[in-house]
Amino acid sequence: MNYENMSWEIFYDAENNLLRVKVIGVHTPDASTRLRHDVFLAMIQHNCYRLLIDNRGIFEQTLSTMDWYSMPAHYKELGVPHSTRLAVIPPARFAADYHLYETVSKNSGYQIAVFSDENSALDWLKN
Repeated sequence: MNYENMSWEIFYDAENNLLRVKVIGVHTPDASTRLRHDVFLAMIQHNCYRLLIDNRGIFEQTLSTMDWYSMPAHYKELGVPHSTRLAVIPPARFAADYHLYETVSKNSGYQIAVFSDENSALDWLKN
């Protein structure tokens, strides 16, 4: 899927029973909203609530601190269950923003964790 200057691929990994999302481009608030919607539809379609989001392809982002703080509220609006497990691998240069997102999400009852590599993310998703 493409939206503005950000694109993503979502596919079901049957071997690991999880959804994989690979994101590339410029992370904007509008693109983030569209991505959340597409991911939620894939979760329903595959009845899968474990996700590995690889954002290492993001080379620019325009999200404000308030955008990061509001993400859990958007999950609630979509009806994302709190039992969903979401592992995110951010670009290293934006890691601090993703750790803020992780904290805010956990404080809202969501199981979200930030990792620097795929193996650690997969290990966490399997537990």
